[in-house]
Amino acid sequence: MSKFDEIGFLAEDNLDFMPALEARYGKYIEICKELNTYSQKLQYELVVHNKHLPELLSSILFSRVLSTYQAALLVSFKGMRQQVIILIRCILEPLFPLVAISKDHTFSHELVKAEEVERLNELNKLIRYKERNNIDVAELAQLKAKKIIVTKNNKKNNLKKISVFDCAKKSGLEDWYYTLYAFTSSTLHSSVRSLEEALHLDPTREEIIALKYEPESEGFDDLYITLSECLMHAISSICSIFDLNEPEIIEDCRRRVRKLEGNFA
Repeated sequence: MSKFDEIGFLAEDNLDFMPALEARYGKYIEICKELNTYSQKLQYELVVHNKHLPELLSSILFSRVLSTYQAALLVSFKGMRQQVIILIRCILEPLFPLVAISKDHTFSHELVKAEEVERLNELNKLIRYKERNNIDVAELAQLKAKKIIVTKNNKKNNLKKISVFDCAKKSGLEDWYYTLYAFTSSTLHSSVRSLEEALHLDPTREEIIALKYEPESEGFDDLYITLSECLMHAISSICSIFDLNEPEIIEDCRRRVRKLEGNFA
């Protein structure tokens, strides 16, 4: 198989990294996998009523949380720590509105209405693009006419954009927005501070020894716990929306997570 230094993380020859990772974080990975197995089964058992917006929207959000969670686990098995952080940020985007809907079913209707605001933003971008490049004058006229209609409708109904913060606040996870979301966003947007983690520094942290570009094996404990916490929130929320009893696996995994947290507190 190809070597890591030839095609990077696409190589198959770094699969021997997985046993070392499991030896170090086996209990964390076990929790994550158990929650995944339960959630995978749950999403196919949901009876979604197509005309019931909270159910329809929340089931899609749950599926997005779960698939991104699975992606995060997969890249963690390659030692791609920074990419796990980025994917946690991606999980929070659908998680906040999912939890918010579980607390107030009418919020699903607010989200749908707010999409008209985003639609107007997209129209404006498309219009500016066509104007700059002098593309398809006939379609440009149609877009401008549509923009007038959407703008009037938004003003008439007093529609406003619902931000990620709005969803986090509505969900009761406002603290997660200020901490976890902010931290993961700095990695996603490649802030200077986050880029420093890509460097091998000397003990004084003043000299750059080399760039990091290989599987990492440290710092996954917090990430696995965060992933499991995200999915547990998602499971609890979807069960609430569909009037299902909260499964025993939630309390069991939370108990095991608390025990693991005590290991490095």
